[in-house]
This record gives sequence, C-alpha cells and structure tokens, in this order.
Amino acid sequence: MCCKRSLEVRFVMTKFSLFLGSFLSYLLVFLIFVGVICIAVCIGISLRKKKDAGLALKEAASGDETALTDNSEQV
Repeated sequence: MCCKRSLEVRFVMTKFSLFLGSFLSYLLVFLIFVGVICIAVCIGISLRKKKDAGLALKEAASGDETALTDNSEQV
C-alpha cells in the first residue's frame, strides 16, 4: 500500500513538473514578445519625434523666407 501511494504522488509530481515547465516556456516566449514590442514602440516614437523636428525646422526656414519677402514688399 505504501508503494502504491508513493507511485501516485510521484505520478502527480511528474505531471505537475511537466505542466510547470510548459507554462514557464510559454511565459518566456510571451515576455520575449512583449520586450520586442516595447523596443519597436520606443524606436517608432523616437523616429516620429525626429521626423516632426525636421519638419518643424523646414517650416521655420520656409516661414523666415516668406516673412523676409513680405516685409520687403511692404516697404
């Protein structure tokens, strides 16, 4: 009877360890996906900020040229 109980416990622990290993494997894959997504979002945000800054400089440069021509025409 003692041996039968020991085998049952060992069987349950084996199934539990298999489940835990599988769960941790999927958890690791999920965390890798989340990390890659976070990196992609950060890169996208920084690229967009650089693009917006470049557009603002172009608008400011073109705005200065038109402001100079507008003033000279009025004088």
